[in-house]
Amino acid sequence: MLISARNVPAQTLLHGMSQQFCDQIGNILKVILYERIEYLFDAR
Repeated sequence: MLISARNVPAQTLLHGMSQQFCDQIGNILKVILYERIEYLFDAR
C-alpha cells in the first residue's frame, strides 16, 4: 500500500485503528472457526 509523501497523522491513526480492528475480528473468527471444526470432528 502506497503512502503519500505528506504525512497525515489522522489518516495514519485511523488506518492503524482499522488494522487493529481487523486483526481482532480475524482472531475472533479464527477462534469461532476452530471451535466449529473441533465440534464437527467430535460429532463424528
